[in-house]
Amino acid sequence: MGGRLFAGVLTAVAMSVAVTVPGAAVAATTPPDVWSSDAAGGGHTYANTGETAISSTSAAKLKAAWKTTNGSSFVAPAVVGGVAYHAINPGNANDQSTVVASSVRTGARLWSVSLPESEYYRGQSVSGGVAVLPFEGWHRLGGVTAVDLSTHKVLWSRSRPASTIDPGNDDGTGGPVAVDSGNAYLLAGNNDLTAYNLKTGALLWHLDPSAGVKAIAAGGGRLYTGGYPSGGGPGLVAYNGSTGKKEWTAPGLYGQPAVDGSVVLAPTYQGVGSVAAAGCAASTCKLTWSESFGAQPDSIVIGAATPTTFFVAFEPTSSDTGRLKRISTTTGTVQWTYRTPQPLGQVPIRAGNTVWVLTDIHTVKGWSVSTTASAALKTITLPSADDGVVGGIADAGGSLLVDIFAGDLTAYRIPGS
Repeated sequence: MGGRLFAGVLTAVAMSVAVTVPGAAVAATTPPDVWSSDAAGGGHTYANTGETAISSTSAAKLKAAWKTTNGSSFVAPAVVGGVAYHAINPGNANDQSTVVASSVRTGARLWSVSLPESEYYRGQSVSGGVAVLPFEGWHRLGGVTAVDLSTHKVLWSRSRPASTIDPGNDDGTGGPVAVDSGNAYLLAGNNDLTAYNLKTGALLWHLDPSAGVKAIAAGGGRLYTGGYPSGGGPGLVAYNGSTGKKEWTAPGLYGQPAVDGSVVLAPTYQGVGSVAAAGCAASTCKLTWSESFGAQPDSIVIGAATPTTFFVAFEPTSSDTGRLKRISTTTGTVQWTYRTPQPLGQVPIRAGNTVWVLTDIHTVKGWSVSTTASAALKTITLPSADDGVVGGIADAGGSLLVDIFAGDLTAYRIPGS
């Protein structure tokens, strides 16, 4: 298994013990059909295994069902309880943005709320009846706003604290935000990490890490940060979500982490690797496994991640083309590879037992997550009129949602569903 490195013998075994009555049926746990942030949740897995309408047997029937103006947005919406949430930006810094709630089945607008500040380009996270949206600062520091989804009112809005390393820096850059265990975590400004109570907006802690932070993810009461492959630093860092205390690091992992249960996945310098989400009872943790496949370091993106498999898209160092690989989450074994004549344009996402990715500026393709073939189940050609950048793809409630930056949000559904 060329390029793969095992740090010792894998001994983690998932076990459960239950007492059952002989002959009694044991109900299987059904995963929720939800896409709670632009990345499917605080863990940035880009996966919704609870989707049932879109499957490997129905995907070929997908057709455009509705389209709505999405304003200027870089990312896909969040979908919870059959409602899609996304920010609409006016394109003018002097005008207010709004957060809009729409039916994921019909696209009908259900309600909207005007937001303080003006620019909300970096997505949204929904948890516990609250939508959290990071904003760009306009003559002030960037920050985050929370909206109560039951009252349809702004719950709180906070600018991040001033930097302790560079207090005179008034960098207004906002987002991204990750939500987990009742906390909202913001990466904004010049490398600043800030944690807020989701319900009250109370500041929990604020840090200015000495090494650059490229991306964040959250899960299991921890915040994970990924640095830059060319920037040195400790690699992946795990913080206690409640206190901000650094718990451990995993050198060799960089970029956007994906947290799924007991595992953290992240890019390595030219591939991907894994480390236990709980750490290793030491300040520095070895990787469970790593797999190198000659990828350009800044091109590696991980998505469609579950405890069994995940997908990685990247551009090889040897050519200006694209690759999509399915990899075992537990061992790092490459199970399937798809090649494209140009770099892939987005993070792969999982909808039920299907995986979808933007293969060029106007094409989205989908396969079974267990495919061994190159032929796609469905190829969606985006309208030429949508001549913008695809901001993101999401799935929930039977809708595959494609966001076009500075354009439209389009839902693809099975007719009659």
